Amino acid sequence: PWETAKAYCKDGLTEPWHGLVWMNPPYGRDIAPWIKKFIAHGNGVGLTFARTDTPWAQDILQSCSVFFIKGRINFHTPDGVRAKHNGGAPSMLFSIGFFGRLALARNILPGTYLVRE
Repeated sequence: PWETAKAYCKDGLTEPWHGLVWMNPPYGRDIAPWIKKFIAHGNGVGLTFARTDTPWAQDILQSCSVFFIKGRINFHTPDGVRAKHNGGAPSMLFSIGFFGRLALARNILPGTYLVRE
């Protein structure tokens, strides 16, 4: 029920990205290639768990501005119904590029924003 994107990829790892992207990669062991592609693209906002001890999260922290969301987020089904349980771990939004950082700076969620120059 919320406007999210003007275009979608069927397979975001193999299809080219254009302009400002929103990336919510599959959570799990296969996340690193998504993070590498996001950083190489250089323009967007992403969402993952805040697993700051992982190599892929260290790549984010070295390249992106990061917003640590206060509390745990809840996901919703496509029709807007809130999931029964929260995400199960802390989450972070991160951005890269001028427009990505501008979009992230406009968020109204409670949390802590660390700007990467």
